[in-house]
Parts: sequence; structure tokens; C-alpha cells
Amino acid sequence: MSNPVPHALMHPADNRWSRGALRACCAAAVLGLLSACATGPKPDEVVAGAQAAVVPAAWQGAAPAPVEETALRTWWSQFGDDTLTSLVEQALAANNNIAAAQGRLRSARATLAAAEGARLPGVNANGSASHQETIDGLSREEIVDGVFIDGETYSVGIDAAWEADIFGKLRGTAEAARASARGSEASLYDVQRVITADVALNYVNLRDAQARLTLAEANLDIQRENLRIAEWRNQAGLGNELDVEQARTAVGQTTAALPLLRQTIATSIQQIDVLSGRPPGTSSALLSAAAPLPAPPEIIGVGLPAELLQRRPDVQNAQWTLEAEVIRIGVAQADLYPALRLSGSINTSSDSFGDLFNASLGNLVAGVTAPIFQGGQIRARIEQQKGSADTALANYRNTVLTALLDVEGALVSANTAREREAALMEAEESALASLDLAEIRYRGGAVDFQTLLDTQRSVLTVQDSRASASAARSTAAIQLFKALGGGWPDSASL
Repeated sequence: MSNPVPHALMHPADNRWSRGALRACCAAAVLGLLSACATGPKPDEVVAGAQAAVVPAAWQGAAPAPVEETALRTWWSQFGDDTLTSLVEQALAANNNIAAAQGRLRSARATLAAAEGARLPGVNANGSASHQETIDGLSREEIVDGVFIDGETYSVGIDAAWEADIFGKLRGTAEAARASARGSEASLYDVQRVITADVALNYVNLRDAQARLTLAEANLDIQRENLRIAEWRNQAGLGNELDVEQARTAVGQTTAALPLLRQTIATSIQQIDVLSGRPPGTSSALLSAAAPLPAPPEIIGVGLPAELLQRRPDVQNAQWTLEAEVIRIGVAQADLYPALRLSGSINTSSDSFGDLFNASLGNLVAGVTAPIFQGGQIRARIEQQKGSADTALANYRNTVLTALLDVEGALVSANTAREREAALMEAEESALASLDLAEIRYRGGAVDFQTLLDTQRSVLTVQDSRASASAARSTAAIQLFKALGGGWPDSASL
């Protein structure tokens, strides 16, 4: 048997919804349109105010010039070193910090999907079928409480519920989740920016140490030859024991520097391996052989300071975090106002499957809840969220200032390294010429052995400094690319 349908909800002739039910649904739709009413401050205004407070109109270290975005994204290719390019690409594909950032982005996107889904009605379906059968002692015709013992019952139902987002709580939650997801995406790109620079910096350290080791070993051979000459002259009565000990001291000092350079080489290789997701030392066979230092490209344009805010993913991450926290203030404030929830269901049941949909029972319920007394909890949550927004605002300003400082510092370092390298190249030429003269005059007896040793020591010092200055120029270029926000896929995706 089927259950009758209440006349309040169903038309008795054709099972249509009654006008009262339709009016209730229309009222719910009107209330849904009010969901545009949001509470809380506007995040874009907060961000704009923060930018105006900390971003200067121009750089101090260089005149602005347009930035070539494509070259900036893959800046490492401009060094013309195939090994460096290969190492960076391996790190981008296998670095564990990048993988962890990708996992966080995946979680943030799932949270966004859940928040957007909460704004839609929830619909559940249910169904059941039961069968009763006589076990023993009763016949089919016997009745217990007016119901046959033997028989079947079927039922099907649909339940729906929806919260009318009048004051924008659900919408704000979704917007905050969207901002957080974008922040996670920017965080991923920032990790890529940092990893590519770290690989390149360690590679430059490796080639610099190898070049300095080669110079030290070459000078050590000369110093050992001078020691043999000093020992021979002393034995022949042409020199003295002081010359021998001074030559031996020079050999010992240069020899002592070699282990430190070899340690730097090994450490750089190990760092590169870990950045590429490999056990330390895996690339020793590939990278142990000395190779030229990658020559830095010409300094690229730096654009305007305000443009940096769109290129630096760490700044973008801080901005999205700030916007999410500001939006959540409105979400917390929405708890001060009433909430309207609508629920409805349609159910049908019958003792015959063929008659299951002949009659249905439906209902529509609207409920309003409003806070009366919460012991100040809602106000406290609002203040707590305002505190979180204040923290995010301060972090954003600090991130912007740090980004500006990175660019200014990299510009100064690039100019300093270029000037220093040029000066040391001239000093190296003079030192080598002085050494040639000292050797000639020493053989002719015009200068003593101490003068020759001092000249050789000056050559080693200048050559070592010149090699470090060349590495510093490459390092400064890498730091500038990193400071400008280079090394991540596509700025348009943010």
C-alpha cells in the first residue's frame, strides 16, 4: 500500500507542487540573491595601501630597463654551459622541496574545491527493500497487528539541504581558499626560483675552487723547484740556510691550502646532488674534472620596482596570504548575523515495486538560526582573525622590502665584481711581468732569494683573487636573476 501525500504540498489531482511550496522555493531563491552582501574589509584595498607604503618609484643602483621575461624564466641557459643547464633541469624535475611544494598545492586546490562545493545544495538519495516471510506455526492468512506476516516493502527517497549565503560566509570561505591555493602555487614557484639559483651558485663555487686549485698546484710546482734550487745553492756555498727555510715555508703554506680547496669541490658536488634528489657524491665522476667557470651574461634590464611585485613569487605568495586573511575577517563577522538553511525531501514507499512511484510525500523546511549570547566568542574570533591579518600585512611588507633589497644588493654586487675583476686582471698581468723580471735578476745575482719568493707569493695571491673575482661576477649575475624573480615557469599563471 502507498502512503497518501499531504495536500499542503501536493496537488491532489496531478501530484504537482502546491503554490505554497512554490512560494517557499521562490523566497529561497530571493534570499540566495542576497548572498552578494559580504562583510569585512576589501583585500585589494589593503594590498594597494601596503604597496604604496613600501615600494619606491625607482631603483638606487641602476636605471630601469625592460626585463625580457622569457630569458628571465630560463636565465641559466644564458651562461652557455651545457652542464649547468642539465643540472638545473635535473633539479627542477627531482628536487624534494619542489615535490613537497607540489603536494601542498594539490592539497590547497582540494580545499578550494571543497569550499566551492559547500555553496551548492547537498542532495542524498536513499532506498530500501524488505521482505517478511512466515517461519513456522502461522499461515499466510493470519494477521498480526493488521499486517500480513508475509510480504515485501519498497521505499525510495531524496533529501536536499542548502544554506542561503545571505551574508557571504560561504562565499568568503571559498574566496579565502582560492587565495590560499594561489599562494600555494606561488610558493611552488618560489621554491623553483630558489632551487635553480642554489644549483647555479654551487656550480660556480665548484668551478671556482677547481680553478683556484689548478693555480695553486701550478705555483706549488714552481715553489718546489725554488726549494730545490735553494738547497743546491746552500750546499754549493752560494746561498744560506735562511733561503732554504723560507722556500720550505712557501711550499708548506701553498700545500696547506690545497685540502681546503678540495673540500670545497667535494662539498659543492654533494650539494648539487642533494638539490637534484640524489645521494651526495653521485655526480663526482661527472663533475670532478676541472672545467671553465661559466661566463656571466651582460646584466639584463631590471624594470621598475613596482613590476618586481608581479615577478617575484614569494611576494605573490605573501600577497595571496594577506588577501586570504583579510577575507576571513568577513567570514568571522558573518557569524554575527542570522543563517538561513533550507531542507527538503521527497519520499515514496509501497508494498509493490510496480506501484512505488504512484504516490510521493514531500516536505520543505526553512530554518533560521541567530546568535543571541555566545559569551563573546564570536567577537573574540573576529579579533583573532584581525590579528592574523595584521601579521600577514606585516609579513607582506617585509617580503616586499626584502625583494627590493635583494635587487639593490645584487646590482651593487654585480657592479663591484665587474670593477674588481677588471682591476685584478691588470694586477695579474703586472705580477706575472714582475715575476719574470725577478727570476732573471735572481739568476744574474741582482736580487736575493727573498725578493724572488715575495714576488712569487704576490703572483699566487693576485691570481687567486682574480679567480675569485671572476666567480663573484658570475655569482652576482645569478643573485640578480634570482632577485628579479627568475627561474619559474610562467608568470601569467598567477
